[in-house]
This record gives sequence, C-alpha cells and structure tokens, in this order.
Amino acid sequence: MKITVEELERYALIMVEGSLSNEHQKDLSETITRIMEGHRFILVDFSKLIFITSSGLGLLLKKNVIAKEKGRKMLLFGLSEDMAKLFKLTELYYHLNVRDTLEDCLEDIKKSEN
Repeated sequence: MKITVEELERYALIMVEGSLSNEHQKDLSETITRIMEGHRFILVDFSKLIFITSSGLGLLLKKNVIAKEKGRKMLLFGLSEDMAKLFKLTELYYHLNVRDTLEDCLEDIKKSEN
C-alpha cells in the first residue's frame, strides 16, 4: 500500500493506493491522526484502492468518530464500484462521509464553512 499526502490551506488530501490490509493499517491510522491535528477537513481518496479488510473498515469508523469529537470532518471519495457495493451492504454510508468525487468533497467543505 502506498499513502501520499497533500496538505493544502483548507484541507488535507490522503491518497491511498493498493490494498488496505492488516499490515498496512497502522500506516494509515498514523497518517490520519497526524493530519487531523492540523486540518479541519481530511479527504481520503480511495480511487486507487484495490482491497480493504474488515479491520480496515473498522479503522475508518474509529477515525471518523475521533474526527467528529475533535470538530473535524473526514470525507472519503473515489470508491470503485465494488467498494461502493461493500459500503452499501455494510451500511457504512450511514456512518461515514462518502462522496463520489473530490469536487463533491470540496462542495461539502464550502457548505460546512458557511
């Protein structure tokens, strides 16, 4: 798995490539924690994510709760068709902020800032 971070003024963008398996979870967890300290909006791009474990899904839920507690907002986008089906089947759409595109996330940020 490869994680790339782009920190901008209004938000931070975390791009995840490959498989989010158990051995890579710690890397993503630490990255999100670090980014959360300096940014109100954390955007996670999953457009190049191939696979995610159930514990990886649990990590996203946990980080989302922490973000809310700290007054932050974590938005996920770029899910493949298969990932979108998984998120719907597990009802994660009700618990996570999932958008289709980066543009949708930026629109969400605009609305949150007003």
